Amino acid sequence: MERVVRVKSLNPDGTAQVLCKRESACGGNCAQCGGCADGQKTMEVTALNPIGAMPGDRVTLETSTGEILGLVVAVYLIPVVLLIAGYCAFGLWAGLTGLALGFLGAVFLDRSRAKRKKNTFTITGYAQD
Repeated sequence: MERVVRVKSLNPDGTAQVLCKRESACGGNCAQCGGCADGQKTMEVTALNPIGAMPGDRVTLETSTGEILGLVVAVYLIPVVLLIAGYCAFGLWAGLTGLALGFLGAVFLDRSRAKRKKNTFTITGYAQD
């Protein structure tokens, strides 16, 4: 996945803070749908900066689609599969227990990923105006 962003600042470790426009399912009309909890239209992320972009530069930011799809599977698909498997094998309470275990697994994955502080974003080039 690729998008155009602006470099906000540089970090001592060679990474950069970039400002990304938040994409929303409501088409940018967040006030009407209430989907964006904090109402902010931009977010700041840390990205690898192999090209040496400077603050203020417009650059292309890339993230691994495979990693995002893996997270989607972990957060959405695994809890639903555990719900269905538990329900079919042992009934409603087992299904709900499977759903809860799936969500706990997703929380654990999120926390372990945050501890690693793995950069999933990379600046790949300068944006064309």
